[in-house]
Amino acid sequence: MRWLGESVCFPTNLLPSQHLRWLPIDDNSAKLEFDYGDLAVSFTVIFDAQHQIAELRTLRNMGDGPRQPWVTKVSHYNSWNGVLIPTVLEAGWEIEKNTCHTPASTYRSLPIMADSDLTIQLIFSTDQHHICRPIP
Repeated sequence: MRWLGESVCFPTNLLPSQHLRWLPIDDNSAKLEFDYGDLAVSFTVIFDAQHQIAELRTLRNMGDGPRQPWVTKVSHYNSWNGVLIPTVLEAGWEIEKNTCHTPASTYRSLPIMADSDLTIQLIFSTDQHHICRPIP
């Protein structure tokens, strides 16, 4: 699930293929499905007025508990080598309507792993490189 959700940063990963499908929902959203062997995951993808991905929604386990709504908000697109890539992603569980619990969310960052002991954050820099670092 993490790979599919973070693929917004690697747009060629989102091209339709044998394992990846886009299914229209309405004029502003689509269902993104990925399956491989016994693995199947999906996101509802919301597009903004410029037809860029603005939000991804799915259900995701929160620790050992039941699956909860997981929301990734995507913004601040930059063109790198002619490809639009978002530079800001905010991800977390939607505990109550319009309220997100984000394990680590800062400008130009993406939490890529979170558990009770450690959160890893992907930091985007303006020179198109990134680093991973633990968050205290």
